[in-house]
Amino acid sequence: MERIPPFKEFLTESEELNEAKYKGKKIYPNWLTKHEVGSPVTRITELTPGEKYVIYDAGMDVWNGEYEYVGFMGSFYTWEDASPHSGSGQYQLTQGEVFDSIKNKEIREQL
Repeated sequence: MERIPPFKEFLTESEELNEAKYKGKKIYPNWLTKHEVGSPVTRITELTPGEKYVIYDAGMDVWNGEYEYVGFMGSFYTWEDASPHSGSGQYQLTQGEVFDSIKNKEIREQL
């Protein structure tokens, strides 16, 4: 007869399976893996509208994926959250923030 694990053990096991990391930081949404984090963007001109990117959020200390680049809107470089079931909306960075993020390799292609 097969052993059924206690509920607490099941929760702990599930958390470990769903916790993808890249460079020691969690990746969201949780279905993305470190293998879907591609090359860093090296110039602003490489940002392509309609393409998805993984962006490091220093405030939350996580990598956020499924962000589709919209373009330069007003004073901001803008990404739309393209993941289903998410209400995150837009992610906007100033030109200086984009330059810093590129320098620190914090904007990466999503594979």
